[in-house]
Amino acid sequence: MAGSRLRITHAQNDARYVEQGKHLFLQKDPDADEELKRMNHKKNGHPFKYPESTIVMIATIRYMCGLPYRMCEGLAIASLGMEDAPDHSSIHKRLKKVKVSIKDGITTAVSGNTVLRVIPDGTGMEPSTRGAWIRHKHKTKRGFIRVTFLVDQDTQEILAYTVTDEREGESKQFKRLMEDGLQNAGVDTEARREQVKRGEVPEQKIEVRSDGGNDTRENFSECAKLGVTPLIRVNTTSNARAKGVDKSRATAVLDQLAGGASPQELAKLSREEREANRAEWKKRVHYTIRWIVEIVISSFKRRMGSAAKAVKMENIIIEIGHKIMIHNRMLAVAREAIADA
Repeated sequence: MAGSRLRITHAQNDARYVEQGKHLFLQKDPDADEELKRMNHKKNGHPFKYPESTIVMIATIRYMCGLPYRMCEGLAIASLGMEDAPDHSSIHKRLKKVKVSIKDGITTAVSGNTVLRVIPDGTGMEPSTRGAWIRHKHKTKRGFIRVTFLVDQDTQEILAYTVTDEREGESKQFKRLMEDGLQNAGVDTEARREQVKRGEVPEQKIEVRSDGGNDTRENFSECAKLGVTPLIRVNTTSNARAKGVDKSRATAVLDQLAGGASPQELAKLSREEREANRAEWKKRVHYTIRWIVEIVISSFKRRMGSAAKAVKMENIIIEIGHKIMIHNRMLAVAREAIADA
């Protein structure tokens, strides 16, 4: 059935955490010298002294264990030796320059799924605790960081993300999330749009399950252009009037609230009847399986923390990107451990 979860034994559960723990260590990569040569080939300015793989491994331990930069320096010295260990300043500078590409750790593209099921949802994260006293003293608003994820329902990988402050809503991130997420999952979105424009049905079926936060005509229109089935919960008081030539939201309103009846019949239904029809729709499309995104967000926050360490927004975006790459990589490690247990 759509959305069924893999049930694992206690032994498999133990194995996945043990295997993930094995990745939280530092050692010199035998290919580090070759990596440095490739990195410094035709590089202008001062050459890199430490390979990127070492910096990424330090970042993994830093974010999962919550270590400050100076403790990371001590860890690097104890593990790699004084000559091969970057100091805290080098770690800080290099982490901001490491290319953040969550696509590299995503297995959805090669999983062979005939149906791609994605779920968008957002969560709030606390800004850095530094400067808390100044905000309290001068009575300035602290605010929060809004992180919006697009999650693969079947693999629980994070396919895309956006980072904004609390003033920008989730619905405005939908188009960018879908575009980036589908591309990271191996979907050629440009070719898919052209295919839909010609009136053809794409071979791969894509479904998006979302709460009412993304119930806008623009988001339904985006789904129609991408050939995506929009399982987005609409408001109970919605009508089926279409705006312009796009009728995707109107169709969804009739499907959810009127059981496929006409707009005239929908207008005669009471609120209770509309809610009953929507309850049937939820069962039919397995809408409630979108709770998986809550599990992913909870797991992400437990491992990576619910607050950002960086202060500037550009650095916060990089930090969260690193954390998502670690999250996806640890999921891949867990799947291998479960398969071998």
